[in-house]
Amino acid sequence: MKWHKQLWERICAFENITDAAREAMLGKRGTVAGARFFADWEREVVRLERELREGSYRPGAYHYPGGRPADEANALRCGQ
Repeated sequence: MKWHKQLWERICAFENITDAAREAMLGKRGTVAGARFFADWEREVVRLERELREGSYRPGAYHYPGGRPADEANALRCGQ
């Protein structure tokens, strides 16, 4: 594995997380999840930064577009 000097510090930086949050929310501001996040986004970014630095961050379950994985949807269509 190749190591990059201070990469983790740059990933965990408040400015980086803020930029990523704004980019991720493009086109989602009108959704319920987007509204919840942006209602308190600064606190969420600070919490995420702290959890990343402490090593306590655990990502949630992946949410598939359309509600379920493509393989499952294909299996249902094929009667499997």
